[in-house]
Amino acid sequence: MNRRDRVWPYLITCLAAASVGFVLLDLPNPPRAAIVLAFAVVCPGMAFVRLLQLGEPWREFVLAIVVSLALAAVMATIPLYAGMWDPKLSLLALAAITLLAILADFLRPDRQPT
Repeated sequence: MNRRDRVWPYLITCLAAASVGFVLLDLPNPPRAAIVLAFAVVCPGMAFVRLLQLGEPWREFVLAIVVSLALAAVMATIPLYAGMWDPKLSLLALAAITLLAILADFLRPDRQPT
């Protein structure tokens, strides 16, 4: 298992926790916006793309951005159509599915222990 395989799950988990924490604690806007944007644009997609094991970092990263933006749009649209739109709820749902994908990555049978 190479270093890149060990770094992404922890980075994604830390950014998810930081973005949820910043939003729920209503911390100042410039750092909150940067953390939430970094999380929403890269992390959900990377958590799912890692499950595909493409092997090429640039392809994974570009696909992760596309998947992240699609997931963020879906997670914001579902509560909107349900009449319960709340940005905090959308972020919590996005963080939850991201962490579920990280958990699935850790529980993969072909994953070698670190």
